[in-house]
Amino acid sequence: PGVAKSMMGLAYLVFNRILGWYDKIDAARIGIMLFAVWIVYMIFRMGWEIFGPRVGIFSALAFILLPRSFFHSHVGTLDIAVTATYLSIIYYCWRSQRGHWIYVVLTGVMYGVAMATKLNAPFAILPMVLFWAYRWRQVTVFGENAPMTRKRIVWLVLSVGTLSLPVFFILWPWLWVDT
Repeated sequence: PGVAKSMMGLAYLVFNRILGWYDKIDAARIGIMLFAVWIVYMIFRMGWEIFGPRVGIFSALAFILLPRSFFHSHVGTLDIAVTATYLSIIYYCWRSQRGHWIYVVLTGVMYGVAMATKLNAPFAILPMVLFWAYRWRQVTVFGENAPMTRKRIVWLVLSVGTLSLPVFFILWPWLWVDT
């Protein structure tokens, strides 16, 4: 998959070839560090929106200070990149419950980006299906007071089903030609 590798290549191009600030390896690692920054932002934002500012700040700092996440943020692995895309899927799916319709679209798009980041990303569909089934059941129990409507669930399923594959295909140029 090409997303994380393309980010590494873009960072190499900018920070090594154009600016000349870093050597080849360090410049490429900046691409993964950008994904790590996105993870910290998503953790902070979700913590803040769900539990308040203290939890948002604490959870972001806790992630930064974990030795394993700190290490993986500084090497050229795909783990941090796929974690960033997973968190984006979770956040946009969660926000799509009552939020703006753009979160429904972003859930489908980010699922495609996740699949184009690492090939274990399609497993993100399993918790989403469980979440949707749980919310579907809540509509039966609570009616109009449910946190999510059935129409929104159907739109989410359609978004993930229709937007993710074109995004995956566009972001993985190797699939464009028979190599």
